[in-house]
Amino acid sequence: MRRPHREARSVAANGSQVVGLTADVSTLSDVEHVVNETIDLLGGAEIAFNSAGGPKPGVFDDQIDDDWRAAVDLNLMSAIWLTRLCLPGMGAGRWGRVIVSTSTGRIP
Repeated sequence: MRRPHREARSVAANGSQVVGLTADVSTLSDVEHVVNETIDLLGGAEIAFNSAGGPKPGVFDDQIDDDWRAAVDLNLMSAIWLTRLCLPGMGAGRWGRVIVSTSTGRIP
């Protein structure tokens, strides 16, 4: 089994099973890898927590439309992919949670 990242090890100190994986969630293949690895190692994924980040750092008024489109694509598509891949297992187990979180931008 792959060793969890340092942060995941601290969460698992109470005996919970935790796996820390690195992925680029802007690519479907990486999201598929994370879900498949989670299912292989832990037997399923009952909670999908989507938090990919926000627009590039800066002030709200300095962001151009392409910056906002990139942030929307990153946050929306990664959440859709992760949710879509986790839902079959949640449905089969008749339990699951999907949580979506985003970040903020600064307003001048």
